[in-house]
Amino acid sequence: MAEIGGIQVLGFRRKKRRSTGGGVRSAPVNSIAPSIYGPTDIGDTLYANPGTWAGSPPPSLGGQWKRDGVNISGATAYTYVITEDDIATDITFTETATNSEGSDSETSNTLSIPYPPGIMPVGLLLSITRAVNAEIIVPQMNEEELLLLL
Repeated sequence: MAEIGGIQVLGFRRKKRRSTGGGVRSAPVNSIAPSIYGPTDIGDTLYANPGTWAGSPPPSLGGQWKRDGVNISGATAYTYVITEDDIATDITFTETATNSEGSDSETSNTLSIPYPPGIMPVGLLLSITRAVNAEIIVPQMNEEELLLLL
């Protein structure tokens, strides 16, 4: 029992103050795009750094790895292990920020996955085989120069 202002009170509870949410609400806005990095050989892991986002309430983030602009099934973590399907493709990561006011997406830089050392594209191998069988002599060139000829 307590006495407040000369009145005896058995007990009391303070009323909780409810936030009126007086801040301005806004959809997510990106100021720095996500970025990806890592070695580019089969079996290596690529990593995505989240972008920088503003928004109120603060947005939740999610991501999607893409191969040549197409979603890679099940690849939504911030890491991705390179597979044989990725050879000679461009890999990116698209991050989406979402809050109660909306959502927005930004795509990372691109990493190109090269052919592994010692592996030649089938089309190039067939072209070289035809050239040798036809007794065409090709001056020494790198792979890019040969591809331009084809």
